[in-house]
Amino acid sequence: MKQAASVLRAQETSTPTRRSPRLRLRLRTVLVVVSLLILTLPVIGIYALRLHETTLMEQAENDLGVNAAYLVAAYGALLERPIEPFKKPPHLDVQTATIQPPLPPAASGPLARESARRIGARMESLLADTQLAYSARKRVLDPQGVVVATTEGDLGRSLAHVETVRLALDGLAASSLHRESPEEPVLGGFVRGVATRIFLATPIMAGNEVLGVVTLSQTPSNILNTLFEKRDLLLQGALFLLLVVALVGLVTARGLVWPIRRLAISAGRVSRGETDVFERPRHFRVREISDLAASIEAMVATLQHRASYVRNLTRQFNHELKTPIAAAKSALELLQDQLSSMTHAEAQRFVDNMAGDIGRLEQLTTRLLELAQVDMAPPTNESTDLLAVARALDEPSLEVAAGSAHARISTQSARALLANLVDNAFRYGAARVEVSAAHEPPRGDAPASGPSSAHGTVELAVRDDGPGISAGNRRRIFDPFFTTSKEDGGTGLGLAICRALVDAYGGSIELAPGTSGTTFKITLPAAEAKPSRSTCDG
Repeated sequence: MKQAASVLRAQETSTPTRRSPRLRLRLRTVLVVVSLLILTLPVIGIYALRLHETTLMEQAENDLGVNAAYLVAAYGALLERPIEPFKKPPHLDVQTATIQPPLPPAASGPLARESARRIGARMESLLADTQLAYSARKRVLDPQGVVVATTEGDLGRSLAHVETVRLALDGLAASSLHRESPEEPVLGGFVRGVATRIFLATPIMAGNEVLGVVTLSQTPSNILNTLFEKRDLLLQGALFLLLVVALVGLVTARGLVWPIRRLAISAGRVSRGETDVFERPRHFRVREISDLAASIEAMVATLQHRASYVRNLTRQFNHELKTPIAAAKSALELLQDQLSSMTHAEAQRFVDNMAGDIGRLEQLTTRLLELAQVDMAPPTNESTDLLAVARALDEPSLEVAAGSAHARISTQSARALLANLVDNAFRYGAARVEVSAAHEPPRGDAPASGPSSAHGTVELAVRDDGPGISAGNRRRIFDPFFTTSKEDGGTGLGLAICRALVDAYGGSIELAPGTSGTTFKITLPAAEAKPSRSTCDG
């Protein structure tokens, strides 16, 4: 049944080529892309939240800086001394900055300087006025860190123990992040700006002298408040994400699920016998599914050809068996009815006829078993010298060309192939048989359906000087059970076995045209010659 492979290759070359899509993706590519796309959605969301949180923090820092610059300028105006402009502290990165414990309360300290107390008293009203525009906690400290003006009710107390204030008393503008409470907020791991406070301290300086410090602290607007304020926009974004996920699911279903389902439906119809044709959809975008469809289509064609081959072979074998069985049955009935009136010679003639019919049955079953073994045996990658195998047949009238011809076929299969061809030639009246071989190098434009090998092909010719084959029989000689010598014991399976052997190794066999004698041409994939023992040993 290896004939199915050659027939299938012929069908593939004769069938019009389907137009393949311009782009075919691998199944794993589709799955990876879909997974990454879905994975990026929350990542993009988290990145957007972090980016917005940083923007809110920068906005709060800028507001504090503007307010601090105004207070520093006002202090200088009340002091009636030229002071240095506001020094902006280094920028705080909410994603990387250390969030410190809550700000410690003001502590008792020394008495504030008289000049600072007078200016602080005048700035109290200014702090109250600016509280309407900037809802921050504001304090003005003297050079010792004592509060001289405040919005928090801690007048006369000291903040010198706060690290950020100490830096400002040394002439350095500084800012820090502090928690609102000792407990870390629930969402602090995802949104760092929740329940945090920016604390800014900037010195008031004239030359290298620190005249005082302005401190401001404020809780910036956080992500949760923003999310609540932007809930309508967020709902639109959520609907958009749902649309994207639905679109991804639709693309996945269209590219993977639906094609596989169509394949399953088509294969199920064939398996239930509703149709004998596998209805393959026009094309697939995914390469693995397209390859799967092609494999199923080829498998269905192979199984259909195999079933047809088995049906025809069974029908022919049944026909071939009927004749000897009917003849033996008739002879046995005559013997049963007339044995007592027959002479010994007549009875012996009927017995000889039955023995001949039984012998033909035995020969038919033996040859059929050989054909089945050839069909069932898997091909091997063994390298065999065909000319050495021909010489090993040891036929006096067989002439084998010099040299070697290594083909990809097992030694046993090569011996069976050549023995059948040579025996067939002598059976039909040949006096001399010649075997020769030629090596054809590999060709880049060789058709995919023909025998192929990295080493090219071997073309073997088996010629005889017999009477030849008539034109009417040439197209039927490879059909199982076709023979013109039934009376001589021919079974019509020899050449069928030869074709099955050649097909099993991806080769071809044909009857060459000619008017005198018979020439069979066999083409097999060439194999590399190996320095091993003779292929015909044993």
